[in-house]
Amino acid sequence: RRASSRDMTTDATDAVATDAPSDAPSDAPRASTGDDDARARTEDDATGAADFDDATRDRVRAQIEFYLGDSNLPRDAFLLDEVSRAVREGHEGGVPIALIASFSRMRDFLAAYGGKDEAKNVERVARALEGSDVVEACADGTRVRRKSMLVNGETPDLATDDGVMAYRSAMVEELDKRFVFASPFAKDATIEALLAYFKTVGNARSIRLRRHTTSKDFRGSIFVEFATEEEAKAIAERADLEYKGAKLTLMMKAAYMEQKKQEQLEKKAKAREEAIARGEDPDAQPPTTHEPVFVGKVDERGRGGRGGQGGQGEIERVGA
Repeated sequence: RRASSRDMTTDATDAVATDAPSDAPSDAPRASTGDDDARARTEDDATGAADFDDATRDRVRAQIEFYLGDSNLPRDAFLLDEVSRAVREGHEGGVPIALIASFSRMRDFLAAYGGKDEAKNVERVARALEGSDVVEACADGTRVRRKSMLVNGETPDLATDDGVMAYRSAMVEELDKRFVFASPFAKDATIEALLAYFKTVGNARSIRLRRHTTSKDFRGSIFVEFATEEEAKAIAERADLEYKGAKLTLMMKAAYMEQKKQEQLEKKAKAREEAIARGEDPDAQPPTTHEPVFVGKVDERGRGGRGGQGGQGEIERVGA
């Protein structure tokens, strides 16, 4: 049996998050429209709580679509483990809405409606999922699942460890082909603003902020996921993109990772040469110290967690 873990942000990372359009109105509760919304509002008024306003409904639906979508789920060890558990236990892959509501970005959305522990919020979230092409509430209204999940035209077997690893490996390999490295950005840049910008460039699906592992400070560079490998390659070759007056450096993620690998090898070789020149044992030199960069990489052991629960958080990635 797969061990459940809450050691992992949003990451799906300190934050994995999908947001509604950046120009969406305030989260402050307001009256909804439509017969269904009116009925829901009447029910909630009896408990003294208002139903989600349109903006919050859109944000909640988009966030959950991201959590359980292909941009995030393969890399989110904690949530993938929960989906696998739900398959094994006969819930058709549906994870508890109450669990999803505990993730940090969802907590932000629900704060104006009594918070994650407000019982009515499970019903509200289930209603917010109506009309989604990606996810749906299960029959009992307390769980949410993917409507469909295909890898190379086949439904993955998430009931077994081997099936989970096969799904993760296949999807991560495919997803990495769609990522473009981009920099520089101001340290106070937000994922919402960056996603809005890259949506003007192409069909941007998600963004990962690159952060220092220890301090979690934004490094000023990101990985952007586009809809296809072809689109990502075309954008990576562009030399005309600017963000707030700064000309952007772009390259495919694989090329960037290879470049950094070579830089590290050259740095180690130089350190050896300098040690030899000083008459010191080059193999006895202390390792080069540098703070690694955290981008929400999944532990190959399949353990992970989510913002506020131990390693990753809900501010690292945002999807659309």
